[in-house]
Amino acid sequence: MKPRELVVILGGGRDSIGIIERVLEAGYSVFVVDQDPQCQARHLPVHIVEASCYDPNSALLGVLAACLGRFRRDGRRPSIRAILGGGTDAIEALANIGAFFGLVAPSQETARICSDKFETMMTLLKAGVRVPEFWKAREPGMDGPREKAIVFKPIHGRGARGVVRVRPGEQDWPALKIALAAADNAGVMGETWIDGIQLSSESIIQDGRILWTAFAERNYSRLDEFHPYVIEDGSDMPPAIPVFYELDYERLANEQLQLAINAIGLENGKLKGDLVWDGEHIWVIEVAPRLSGGSFCSELIPACWNVDFVGLALRIALGERILPGEIRPWLKAHICQRFAFPNSPTDHPSRGGWVMGMGQTREIARERAEGQLHV
Repeated sequence: MKPRELVVILGGGRDSIGIIERVLEAGYSVFVVDQDPQCQARHLPVHIVEASCYDPNSALLGVLAACLGRFRRDGRRPSIRAILGGGTDAIEALANIGAFFGLVAPSQETARICSDKFETMMTLLKAGVRVPEFWKAREPGMDGPREKAIVFKPIHGRGARGVVRVRPGEQDWPALKIALAAADNAGVMGETWIDGIQLSSESIIQDGRILWTAFAERNYSRLDEFHPYVIEDGSDMPPAIPVFYELDYERLANEQLQLAINAIGLENGKLKGDLVWDGEHIWVIEVAPRLSGGSFCSELIPACWNVDFVGLALRIALGERILPGEIRPWLKAHICQRFAFPNSPTDHPSRGGWVMGMGQTREIARERAEGQLHV
């Protein structure tokens, strides 16, 4: 590996730090695309490309300008080897930069589908993926009161901004107004709330097939406290779901995720998923061809399963092959992640920092995490 070989990482906030550190550890130079020059990644030995990773053209021009600057300084053309999304929902920039430099990345068609939550759900539905009932929500939205809980979310939203829940018996309009305000005229979709165990998933994809998936049980124990906002308070890994032959949630989840991968046309890379297990079926709520935030991929998976997930994602992004038998997960420890909430949050970025407890059992891990929060 040559010292001037570069990896581009989209996003320099706290969700990106563990991902950036792993790439640096592998010996690569890093361009971090973030419009905030004071982003957390500035403390690392990286070059900050001051451009929005949510604007695909701005991100590409920023990377090209950074390459030109390095060429003028060193007299050599820098070699960009890979691009990764650093826990940011910047799929279009990922595809745009990947296509320009000939890197392993989602196709621009995959990015188009996955940058619109309604389009994603329509694509999954047509492919036979089990998804909740969903619809485009429009003003005035005075339907209700409803018998079942529903969720409103901006079609182009990220970080749970504007994601709100309407409980059974409540009117739609107060929650819908919040979602519409966060959507900036881009549109809002409604979705039936599925009762069950909420799951996060992270899959490594090669040649259009899942090599391995990690699952975590999302914690929504404070859902009523933060109502109407849908705020996740960390997660537990592995999920506490009994596995029976005919009700193997991991097998059933991978079946649904594979259908989703086929539907969006993802060949190589990563797939982040939000799922629900209702005790019999897996429901797919969202998917995105990127690394997850919240340190799920960079810290929780290695601590629980002893799998270098970001390292595997980097190898895929570099165009390397992962051979059968290379991924050998074993339960190293139970993990509990919980967030601190200095104020009442309205989205995931407004949560505080987080702690992680580890233990031989789920209960010990939870006690250790909660103990850190109360110190």
